[in-house]
Amino acid sequence: MVRLPTPSAGVRAVELAENGYFRTAKAIRRYSTHFFNTYSIMRRSILHLAIVAIAGLSFASAQAQDGSDAPILRDNRVDTAILSRPINPKMDLSRLPLYLLRIYRQIPAAQQGYWIMQQDLNALFSQTDWYYSRAEEAASHGDGEPFRAVLKPDEQAFVDRVQARERELLKQNFTVPKGYRVNLRNLANPYQFEALPAGMQEALARNGFVIVPQNDIQLFHVYENNDYHNFPSFVTTDLHLQLFHMYFDFVLRQLEQEKLIPMLSTFAGRMYNHMKRQAETAPDAATRAAAEYNQTYYAVGCALLTGRPLQPVPAAYRAMAELEMKHVAAARDELS
Repeated sequence: MVRLPTPSAGVRAVELAENGYFRTAKAIRRYSTHFFNTYSIMRRSILHLAIVAIAGLSFASAQAQDGSDAPILRDNRVDTAILSRPINPKMDLSRLPLYLLRIYRQIPAAQQGYWIMQQDLNALFSQTDWYYSRAEEAASHGDGEPFRAVLKPDEQAFVDRVQARERELLKQNFTVPKGYRVNLRNLANPYQFEALPAGMQEALARNGFVIVPQNDIQLFHVYENNDYHNFPSFVTTDLHLQLFHMYFDFVLRQLEQEKLIPMLSTFAGRMYNHMKRQAETAPDAATRAAAEYNQTYYAVGCALLTGRPLQPVPAAYRAMAELEMKHVAAARDELS
């Protein structure tokens, strides 16, 4: 028996960890210049959407709530020895599950070296010690053209019977007892999973999907892992939403770096000079105090936005400004 590695299938929900709001204008500079790395902030990868095929050489049924057989299976093994044996064109197909029919339909052509395009079936045949070599040999005689297997009449008749039986079974995809949505006995690629617990199968049969915790950092890791295992992926709209978010986030960062930061720096510098002049010409103590406070505020902003030393501030607010600069410099978070 060959048991292929369990792939990670499905889609992941993304949780973005908010990193706080800096108390000064340094927030803008750090946010825009530090490439926010949205992907690495993903903490929870939740949705493991199992578009899976569960079948095997023997079936075990649970009971539905109404007492009828639940459309779930427990054994997802396949004996790859059948791939090397000559087929019996007269064999009875009535008791074979869909996944075995898919396999048997490929055997005559694969034994001649035909390269199967369905990834899951290709991966299964590749577990044998002969498939790659026969495929390479067949391709070497094609003069650049794809190899086309030529079946004997009895083999072609067998393949036609298999396809007809597959069409019959596909009509039963959603023929399930009350309370269920999916007929798991009719799914296609069980040999790609090491194990499918009964609870997972029950949830999948009832809901059409199953949620399993995972630790992938980025959404594309799921699909990349599936590709490595020749496992089919089901791409859902949340992936497109995340890609749009990543693109829009990059646009905002670029806008802040190239436009907003220079504008803010100019604004803060001009307001610093304006408040300084107002403090020097204030007609009364209250106006002077307010202008000096504002001058200090803009001095801190200028220093953080430009990276230059703190400009001179009134003596009454010098200690406060220096303390604020220390607080900002000492601040730490995941992006620091």
